[in-house]
Amino acid sequence: MIWGLLGASAGLAFAVGLGERRRLGRALIAGLVGAVLGAVAFEFIGAVFFTLAETEEPISKLGRLD
Repeated sequence: MIWGLLGASAGLAFAVGLGERRRLGRALIAGLVGAVLGAVAFEFIGAVFFTLAETEEPISKLGRLD
C-alpha cells in the first residue's frame, strides 16, 4: 500500500516536472503499477531465494550481526 502511494506520487511528480498535463493520469498509473510490481518482486525473491533469512521480519537475519 505504502509503496504504491509512493510510486504514484513519483509518477505524478515526473509528469508535472515534464510539464505535460495530459500525461498526468498515465504517469500516475505507471508509477503505481511499477511500485507494486517492485514490491511483489522483492517479497517473492526474498521468500524463494532467502528462505531461512526471515525476510518477512523488519530486520532479517541477513541484516543482523548476531
